[in-house]
Amino acid sequence: MSLPVDGLAIHPELIKKLKNAKISKLEDVLVKGSADLQKATQISAAKIENIKEQACNLLYPIKVISAWDCLKSAYQKLPTGCDSIDRALNGGILSGNN
Repeated sequence: MSLPVDGLAIHPELIKKLKNAKISKLEDVLVKGSADLQKATQISAAKIENIKEQACNLLYPIKVISAWDCLKSAYQKLPTGCDSIDRALNGGILSGNN
């Protein structure tokens, strides 16, 4: 999946700085080190970390729930977070409510 940096919830000026540094995809943000991004874009370290966290969440959205929440909720299966394993287990690991 290739998503543009335009999807980040950051100030348009920061997006412009990323694009000026030839960083146009979220993957580019995650591949480069924080210090390299900071040097190339002149964006503060704190903002770079926020940008990297947002990029990670957009590219790899994983819903994390505790086992207790799983048991309390209507979930019948606990997802593993890995699509191929969840498919093999028909949706995840049985929570014991069945």
